[in-house]
Amino acid sequence: MAGFSGYQRWGLSLSIFLGLSQVTWGSTPSPKSITANINTAFGTTLNREDRQTSITLTPELTYRTQPKSLIHFATIIDRPTNPYSQFQIPVVSLSGVRELDPSGALNPQVSLSFSALSLDKLGSEGLSLRTRPAMGASLSLFSFLTLSGRLGPYLILSQYAQFTNGEPKPKYGINELISANLTVASFRAEVEVALDQAYTTFWRNNYSSTESLAYLFSDTFSLGVSHSLLSSVVDDTTGFYRRVQVFDSRQSRISMFLDVAL
Repeated sequence: MAGFSGYQRWGLSLSIFLGLSQVTWGSTPSPKSITANINTAFGTTLNREDRQTSITLTPELTYRTQPKSLIHFATIIDRPTNPYSQFQIPVVSLSGVRELDPSGALNPQVSLSFSALSLDKLGSEGLSLRTRPAMGASLSLFSFLTLSGRLGPYLILSQYAQFTNGEPKPKYGINELISANLTVASFRAEVEVALDQAYTTFWRNNYSSTESLAYLFSDTFSLGVSHSLLSSVVDDTTGFYRRVQVFDSRQSRISMFLDVAL
């Protein structure tokens, strides 16, 4: 992940945060329960001229205060294998989620999230805080397939108006998340697409996606592989869509991950 521009790092933080703050809806858990999850991944970009590898640790903690309300904490700690690169903390997030009354297979929810971006760069980039209210829903079409979506605006308050490379920092915007989860036997496949429209001195469009396939050894332990595309596919100057390059070597990242629920 090292070597991205300031805006790309922010886009990466946003897409990671979107993935972390998604909640899977199923049977109603017991009230006042605490669950923890740790995801450890080893990933590399596909750019042959500037291949970058890193180990990423993603701890999450969920506290369910009531049967339909929960608080979710998550962070990312990324350590490039290059000894000359520093560790990164792209995002630290705290979310409150409230489930609304479900209607059949449809489970709506509202959420309010607060996040601090790029805490490892406080000395150079300053502090950036992000607030996002949102509405979302999941739809269980079958016992093995779940579709989810979320939409909401956000506001970013930054200590400095620009990144160190001179690019203006985003001020506010709108983001959308669409995902699908397919579980068959001991295998789970997931696809997630995040869309973002951010205003700096003009509107910028960003897109990211993640596909993963995992083998479930148990309810609390899984091993898998994922591919992420961390790139804008909307031309900032014209607004026209560029061709989506799913395995563009300059933008793609392949990872192996281990997921453990505590």
